[in-house]
Amino acid sequence: SKQINQANHQVNSPDKLLRDLPDTPDCDYVSREQFNKVICDQLKQIDQYGGHILVHGMPGSGKTIAVCQAVRQLIAVENYFQPHGCYWIKIGDISEQKLLATLRGLATEIDNTELSDVLFVFDDIWHQEYFQYLTFAKKSIVTSRFNNVKNKNSYSYIPAKEKFTFDEAMQVLQKRRSNDNNYTLTNSSIVKDIINRCKALPLAISVIGGLNLQSDEDWQGLVKIITCKGLETEQLLKDYGFNLFGTFQLSVDQLDESDQQLFGSLVVFKAVQIPLQSIIALWGINKVMVKIKLQKLNQHSLLKFDDSGSPSCSLHDLVIEYLHQSLGNRQSTIALNKQLIDGYRRECNGQWSIYPRDDYYYQYLMYHAIQAEDDKTTEEIIKDFNWINVKLKYDKTIYNLCVDLQQAMDYLRSKDIANWQQYQQLLQLLQRYEYNLSVENMDLAQVLLTLAFDIDWIKERTLQLTKENANDEKKYWKIAVLHHRQIGKDIEPLKSKRIGKDWNDRYIAVSNPCNGNLRIIGTENNREEDCRIVIMDYQKSKIIHQIPLPKQYISDVVISPDGHIVAFNCYLGYLCYNIEKNEELYFFGSNHLKLHDQRFDQLQFCSVIHNNDTVLVTLSEDRKQLKVWKIHGKEIQCTNKQISTDYEIQSIKWIHNGSKIMLWWRKYDCDRWYGKPVDKNNWINECQIQ
Repeated sequence: SKQINQANHQVNSPDKLLRDLPDTPDCDYVSREQFNKVICDQLKQIDQYGGHILVHGMPGSGKTIAVCQAVRQLIAVENYFQPHGCYWIKIGDISEQKLLATLRGLATEIDNTELSDVLFVFDDIWHQEYFQYLTFAKKSIVTSRFNNVKNKNSYSYIPAKEKFTFDEAMQVLQKRRSNDNNYTLTNSSIVKDIINRCKALPLAISVIGGLNLQSDEDWQGLVKIITCKGLETEQLLKDYGFNLFGTFQLSVDQLDESDQQLFGSLVVFKAVQIPLQSIIALWGINKVMVKIKLQKLNQHSLLKFDDSGSPSCSLHDLVIEYLHQSLGNRQSTIALNKQLIDGYRRECNGQWSIYPRDDYYYQYLMYHAIQAEDDKTTEEIIKDFNWINVKLKYDKTIYNLCVDLQQAMDYLRSKDIANWQQYQQLLQLLQRYEYNLSVENMDLAQVLLTLAFDIDWIKERTLQLTKENANDEKKYWKIAVLHHRQIGKDIEPLKSKRIGKDWNDRYIAVSNPCNGNLRIIGTENNREEDCRIVIMDYQKSKIIHQIPLPKQYISDVVISPDGHIVAFNCYLGYLCYNIEKNEELYFFGSNHLKLHDQRFDQLQFCSVIHNNDTVLVTLSEDRKQLKVWKIHGKEIQCTNKQISTDYEIQSIKWIHNGSKIMLWWRKYDCDRWYGKPVDKNNWINECQIQ
């Protein structure tokens, strides 16, 4: 019971509860107490009763920061939204296809039991129609630049405080300036004038703080830039009333020429978190130098650089718009994408599947190859089934891959590439079986060899890569033996799952889907140091419970029809657990005393539950006595029902979806080694239904 508790509750650490929530360290950000309090109060109501919050306001008003601070405070400090915490999802200006792919990936991570308790944070929604895809969330908080949602009654509205208070603005300016800056900000009429002229917009104040201005002359120069409105800037940012992009430009002008080029090249990335490894590929310089330059850009408030955990950076949407405006023509975009693709190729020596761990790379490699108008690389990626296999593991869904392949098909067709129809076969195959395959556990080579046996180029490419991988001792691949028989095109396979990691993982059982979600029980690394019992949710392909059993050999596993009770046979005999309550169950005899010997030849659960009773039968070690038991609380109690025979019972089986059991035995003596009757003329097999 202690083991199962430890295994299942380690998920509740703060890092696990704040899934992908951006960090907002005090050294870089201020807490807007009144604004945060309003958000926290609404979130507390959501935690108790469910519901949805919309925090709306103009870009750069600090919506995301305030929401992140409020959510972190409530979950990590005040223990709200327990035990499942939150999921933070950046939406932004993405396509509808990409949004659906993101939500599908999210669905593979979430158990149905979490859905009513977990908080979803949907950040920066640009398109009204996307709200219809978020209705699955029972508790959510959304940030957006608009507040005209169709179903207004579904949301509690919180308008963002679009201006810092004067004190908040001064705190930010103090935090962003360097330690050697001796200019006195307090009581400076120029500083106060600039805060007013830029409407105390949080993003603008942060960028101004990063300018590190050190004299009245510097601050006066900033006034001229803020009040200078070029036509393009006025059209793009007409709601701001000052030259925000000019502020960005002043910050960029403080960089040397090479750093300006490096910063400008970041516009090639999608508006998401950018891992350090991808920036190394783009810039072509070593990791240490990349970090130094990102820290410098962070000091200028041109981006956010998080060096903790897996280092990454992000750019504000308005900074990205500024860079796009500065980039110029289409040829510049193609050149930057080609630079990134060449960098990726350099980092992995052209073996796309061995690129260092980088979620961005596997999600957007195909996109950048197409944007670079690189026909050769696009085809290489499509034909690299090793890369496809790794991408599927990262995405946890086939849908993302199908979106990539469809975009590649459209591009190759537009360029009149001869092979595009051939590649279309792979896309159609994956689309056809998308809902029948378990991405987390499937062996791509096995799947392709089985389903595409009549598509020569896929079969040959798979066999080639399988043989190459078989020579790598670090990888283990199986080659399917195919029978020469046709599978009807109208026959869809059942959705298959893989469970187990070792040849000894040969025991498996399933619950009854009539009693709830189908659950599968099996072993992993049976008999090894890291042996464990695992229980998987069929729909999610997700392990929901595990029981560590180091160096144990498990010779049988069974599960109750509702999936709540599991039992397995080890050297101690049959051990039973209630996995819903994390309790071990014990057998009690007809004398109401606990049994110290729980060794049986077989144990089987009744396939149905009547009157909330879970019933099971056991067959004694000598195979001559069958007993019926009922589970009450932590006790497995013996009933008055039992069957004894003079001969060994050969088999017991519950009748499908019924409460009767069928058993049969030999009514004769047989040869010990071969099982043949001693008296060939006098033998009877008897069957009974009880």
